[in-house]
Amino acid sequence: MEAISYLIQVDNFHINEFIFYWNYYDQPMPLLLLKPKTKGLTGIMITVKTSKDAEFIMNVKNKIGIKIYRYDKGVQIKED
Repeated sequence: MEAISYLIQVDNFHINEFIFYWNYYDQPMPLLLLKPKTKGLTGIMITVKTSKDAEFIMNVKNKIGIKIYRYDKGVQIKED
């Protein structure tokens, strides 16, 4: 599987749930926490390399309602 970078938008009230699931799934990938310009939100940069990584992200999206944006070569961001 080709590595794909994503930017995840999560409400600050749900960041602890995201970290909980990340630990529950045995920390499947490195996380880079980013402070966006929008108050009350946190950005998380990840790179999905395996189907297990993708499964983790989709499970978290279904549980806590994060928004996922594909990050292409550091230039374009589009919602997935």
